[in-house]
Amino acid sequence: MIPFSKTKAPRLVLLGNSSVGKSSLVYRMVHNEFKTDIPPTTAVAHVMLTLDPSDPFDVQMWDTAGMERYRSINKIYTRDAVCALLVFDFTQSSSFTSLDTWKSDFISGDPDPDATIILIGNKSDKNDDFEVELNDAKKWADDHNIKFFPVSALDGSGIDELLQELSKCIPRPVDHGEILFEEAEADTTKKQCC
Repeated sequence: MIPFSKTKAPRLVLLGNSSVGKSSLVYRMVHNEFKTDIPPTTAVAHVMLTLDPSDPFDVQMWDTAGMERYRSINKIYTRDAVCALLVFDFTQSSSFTSLDTWKSDFISGDPDPDATIILIGNKSDKNDDFEVELNDAKKWADDHNIKFFPVSALDGSGIDELLQELSKCIPRPVDHGEILFEEAEADTTKKQCC
């Protein structure tokens, strides 16, 4: 008998333009610190995040590339996802105007039917450089009936609130028990043709 994995961690994807800080956000969420030398994501990066310290469970976090040339492969990672974080940068208005496209990409990527979408405004610490107003982001979220979290991967503001929301809205993995497979015996009888 061969034992097989009994649970599958739910999948969360981060979507948004290049350079909005998705990778820095992932690093902050997983390690609770800021890392300055994270290279741009090419294709996709995958890490595990443990949510809810009182009742811990793991979530697969897929950090997708925001560059146009990699965009077509993102649907591979949105399939069956239970949550999408649509990330924009408060200091880049173009990242905000692209949100409709990112949301559409997620929905057309065949996510879980009950998937949650959350809007994340990153770099909230740079309010002197904002090109996107906080009220405009709130309105976009309200218009799309989704939650909005202004955060800073740099100083960590808003991250705890985001993690609390994720632990509430992401379904716990279902334990299906141990699945056992029997190894098939080789068929040694020869069959003749015609």
